Amino acid sequence: MKSTTIASEKTRPFYVKLKRSPMADWFIPEIIKNTKIKKQKLPKTSLKGEFQIKRFGYFHKHAWYFFENDDVTGWLPLKSVRNNYRRLAVEPVTSDNHQVVASYLAVAKMMLNYAGAPVSDTEMNDLFELSVDEVPLPADFFTVIVDQIGSFKNLSGKKLRRLRSHLRRERPIMMWLGSNNSHPQTAILLTGFNKKVFFYLDPSTGNVHAITKKALLKRWKAARHLAISY
Repeated sequence: MKSTTIASEKTRPFYVKLKRSPMADWFIPEIIKNTKIKKQKLPKTSLKGEFQIKRFGYFHKHAWYFFENDDVTGWLPLKSVRNNYRRLAVEPVTSDNHQVVASYLAVAKMMLNYAGAPVSDTEMNDLFELSVDEVPLPADFFTVIVDQIGSFKNLSGKKLRRLRSHLRRERPIMMWLGSNNSHPQTAILLTGFNKKVFFYLDPSTGNVHAITKKALLKRWKAARHLAISY
């Protein structure tokens, strides 16, 4: 492949952050074949924030991420992006707080939607012959995930390192959590991580939250370390 060759493809949207380095404060507005790279400084207001990535490219023998922020759009060199930060841009789906099974169905819907294989509420509800207070198991979601996406990954009991690797591949993780003094038993959708915490979507509110590794492992253990993806 020649250095001026452009190769790019769309990816599921996700967020990254830049390395804390003066060498990681630039971007290029556009990639044009047979032209030299013209670096531009990023606005200082953007340097510490997230960049939403929508496309991956290869140009001048380097990998690039295409981002779209409110104040600037362009390409970031992959070498400028932190390896210990990733957050998937999953659209939230909320559940009925009065039904135990509802949180699991909402999380499964978020995961399928992000994969580009949406399932309607009616279709999802018809898959289960469960009472509103019954907790579904990973096997209950096998058929719908395989039918819609074509693959199923049982991540139950895996190390956190494996979960991070899966998230880096733009694949959110449905995780079962046990109850504690302030939270009921539920499902969440893991969407990302940094060095100290994991990010997840709470189906009861539709909000993104951060949880420490210690707290996550404690509640995950209480739910027998159940987790699935695709």
